[in-house]
Amino acid sequence: RLKVGDTIHSFGKHVSRTYNNTPKSYVGILVFGVGITEGFPVAKAELEKGCRQVVLVWASRTMHDTFWHDKLRTLSETFPG
Repeated sequence: RLKVGDTIHSFGKHVSRTYNNTPKSYVGILVFGVGITEGFPVAKAELEKGCRQVVLVWASRTMHDTFWHDKLRTLSETFPG
């Protein structure tokens, strides 16, 4: 487990993408741990732009590690289906 002040090094594949502001019919977002802080606003923005379906998958080590339950519930109630 990491402790406060620990450092990690990560890497990933950089992919150039062209993004336009046109609403999509489907958006899938996969986040891990605190990545929800970036994934949630993206999901919300896509729904507000008119995307018909957004699937946000949030993986955490334990249920205790999750937060924003009220925000997620409110978003799913505001944009049902």
